[in-house]
Amino acid sequence: MPPTWTSSVLLFLSVCGKVANARTVPFVAPPPELLAAERIVLAPQSQAFAAPLAVPIAGGAIDRTGWTATTDSAQGSLVGHNALDGDQGSIWHTQWDPTNANLPHTITIDMKATYFVDGITYLPRQDGNWNGNIGRHQIFTSTDGNNFNLVAFGTWLDDASEKSADFETIPSRYIRIVALSEAGNRGPWTSAAEINVFVSKKTSHQETGGQLPPTVPKAP
Repeated sequence: MPPTWTSSVLLFLSVCGKVANARTVPFVAPPPELLAAERIVLAPQSQAFAAPLAVPIAGGAIDRTGWTATTDSAQGSLVGHNALDGDQGSIWHTQWDPTNANLPHTITIDMKATYFVDGITYLPRQDGNWNGNIGRHQIFTSTDGNNFNLVAFGTWLDDASEKSADFETIPSRYIRIVALSEAGNRGPWTSAAEINVFVSKKTSHQETGGQLPPTVPKAP
């Protein structure tokens, strides 16, 4: 067993998650009695912890054939479906002309079937222009398109590398990304080159004994 001070440091680090160019996982607070014993007070808006791997290790990306995407805003032909077409040169971009559409922005993906999913990847635009890169964000899922559950949140860095968000396995037909900020604070835009959704290795209630996995963050 590690000494008490080591446990305290590890607990403190687990509570104070850092922003990193990595996967985003849900923040799960330690038990209240443990926090009290260690004299740790959580900030009102604790950030999601970022684990050091970039791409979620899951059952694999789901075939996006037939999927549709709806957005709160789009500039001309730069529509949401461009983030599902397999072409990194086509993008979704929110309106900037004649006026900017203000944050937050949303893209909601309809996968046309319910899958057990546990992560997404987000590829920013690859044309050398970083306008619209997503910074602070939330990930929601739904089975009916009306009732959405928050499954992950965090902050992605301002660069062109592929980002990812992992969450507990959950049956979903709809995936919604809410962009709360533009990563470089250049303007109120949001853009995306590609978005993929990953199916869990556990793909049915039968394989999980009729129960979904427990609510715990992914291990680094």
